[in-house]
Amino acid sequence: NFYGLPIYRLDKLPDNLHNYYILVAAAWNNYLEIEKSLEKRGFIPFENFVWTRALNKKILLINANCHGEFYREYLYKIPGFLEEYCEFFLPSVAENEDGQIPESWLRNCDIYLHQDIQAANSKSYRLSDEYVLPKLKDGCKAVCVPNFVGLGKAFYPSSMGLKKSVSVAFGSIWMFDQDRLLDKGYEKYHTIAGIKKLWLSEDAIEEDEIRRLFQDRLDKMLQREKNWDIKVSDIVLNNYKDKKLFWDSGHPTNALMLPVCARMAVFLGLQDIENTNITLEPRLDFVEAFVLPCVKKALRLNWTEEGTIRKGEWVFNKLEGSELTVEEYIRQYIWWFKGVYLEE
Repeated sequence: NFYGLPIYRLDKLPDNLHNYYILVAAAWNNYLEIEKSLEKRGFIPFENFVWTRALNKKILLINANCHGEFYREYLYKIPGFLEEYCEFFLPSVAENEDGQIPESWLRNCDIYLHQDIQAANSKSYRLSDEYVLPKLKDGCKAVCVPNFVGLGKAFYPSSMGLKKSVSVAFGSIWMFDQDRLLDKGYEKYHTIAGIKKLWLSEDAIEEDEIRRLFQDRLDKMLQREKNWDIKVSDIVLNNYKDKKLFWDSGHPTNALMLPVCARMAVFLGLQDIENTNITLEPRLDFVEAFVLPCVKKALRLNWTEEGTIRKGEWVFNKLEGSELTVEEYIRQYIWWFKGVYLEE
């Protein structure tokens, strides 16, 4: 026993468990297994049993893509948050193999952070706002947060989207956006020097094309924003000339996500003002790309980019070296897409 409470192994549970309120003392993955086992025996989460870390705490759910990692980290760093709240962890929308959220979790959720998930999403109707929101308990704070996927293309007009990944023991690692200028440079020159000259030219893409794409992405953001509780267009417009806001065509940088998270915390009533001393670790820089000189010229970007990228903790997103120069980026890109290793 533990402080007078009986302890049972999952495979040796007594028959009279319905006489008890059960505390499940286990790591998260083990808890999920135990939860399913108890449910098969007719027990209901939160009514008949609870994960010990959630005892007497409010419940947080985050239903989002990889951007959800920022919201989680920010909330966890707010003083006192983890003393009051416990997160029941959901996979990212793309990785939710069950295609649903346990309804017992929804009935007991106190904060539900979600992106604008449409009924016709490619994963599952049961993850959509239309299905989930009516199942939340009265008083649950449901907050629709931004989804920046695709909006970063405003700064990467030569990008054709994430096209190259490799399989590793724990899943797939994305390596590169396909780049039409690099493809064109390789077909024309077959040398790093030639590709680099084309890629870094201030005239590589016409200014009108770059500006039209920027306006198109801005219009899409303004349209999406109508469904978001956390409005962000002013953050983007006030900062894009002075800060790098996207690592690549789909992943926002910390410079963008930090003020977005601060605004989310104010919306939830967890902070009084958006200014904060909280910092975020780099999370989504695993396919970081260079913003080209032609883009900086067309959009009048004032910030300067260092000569190397991908300096973070990711080790599977490059063939070798701790960071990538322009030349090494080109070399590795051509190796992955063309199967050719260019020496020079």
